Amino acid sequence: MKKALSLILALAMVMSLGISAMAVTHTGNGSQDVDADFKEGTVSDTGVIYSVHIEWNSIAKLTYTEGDTTYRWDAANQKYVVASSTESEWSGGAFKVTITNKSNAAITATASYTDTANDGLTTEMEWTKQTATCDSAAKNITNYAGTGTPTTGELSGTVKVTEGSINADTAGVGSITITIS
Repeated sequence: MKKALSLILALAMVMSLGISAMAVTHTGNGSQDVDADFKEGTVSDTGVIYSVHIEWNSIAKLTYTEGDTTYRWDAANQKYVVASSTESEWSGGAFKVTITNKSNAAITATASYTDTANDGLTTEMEWTKQTATCDSAAKNITNYAGTGTPTTGELSGTVKVTEGSINADTAGVGSITITIS
């Protein structure tokens, strides 16, 4: 046991001895070049986003007013004769659509008409304006900064009956389709 205790005391004394350290001091001037690399970032967007609002300002509704006929009795000839009459007529049929482009690309809106009437009725569209081109809402924005301005266009026409007449059972007479490209 004495030997172990002696060994521990000897180690403790060795550890308490001071350690000398020496440093070298350098004086003078020096320089070092520093290199830098530039890596250009990329700017991109998500592509074309379409946002188009179609407002039906007036719908092409046709009205058919059947003419009136009034008969009177002709006693001398023992028959009814026409006393007065009015012609049957069509009215209405006008439509107008406003196209508002909020997209970041220009669009063209084109209207088409399909005659869907039956029972001998034939219709067609008389176009006032069949195609409208609207610029991009982002037209005046540069470097992705600023706020866009929606652009508008108008489509219009009038449905005309070219042949026939309708009765109380006649439903739709045509279909208007707006195509955006």
